[in-house]
Amino acid sequence: MRSLVACFLLMIPAVASAATYDLVAPGYTFVNSNCSSFSPYVPPQIVVTGFSTDGNYVTTAIAYSSGCTLRVKSGRGPGFIILHECFAVVYDLAGNAVQEVDEGRLTQVQCLPPTYPSPPGPFVNPVNPEITAGTSVSGSVPYYQGWIATP
Repeated sequence: MRSLVACFLLMIPAVASAATYDLVAPGYTFVNSNCSSFSPYVPPQIVVTGFSTDGNYVTTAIAYSSGCTLRVKSGRGPGFIILHECFAVVYDLAGNAVQEVDEGRLTQVQCLPPTYPSPPGPFVNPVNPEITAGTSVSGSVPYYQGWIATP
């Protein structure tokens, strides 16, 4: 009977456990120069931009809200432009940041991919098509969260 049960268990296919990792932005601290109520804290926006050609890494664009600057609007008085500290961050397939490049202080439109406000993707790993990465969007004021899904 035991050998029959063991034989039956061998016939059941193994269930693969998939894992999805939310990408975590590297922890930076910025002096937020709040110049008005138009500059609230916004969590880092993480947008996946693709995979490296060897399939070992996920590339992203990250915007950290870091204050605002005064802009004069012609004939309408002053206004504000919210600025972001922008980084290109590369993650390994386990969701660990392995390379960070500071791209400067820009507006969110300049910082994120040209498809903003619609995120690009999802992307399929060029070497292992079972691995995907993308960006989820939530909230009435869009919040972008990058992710990696592995088999």
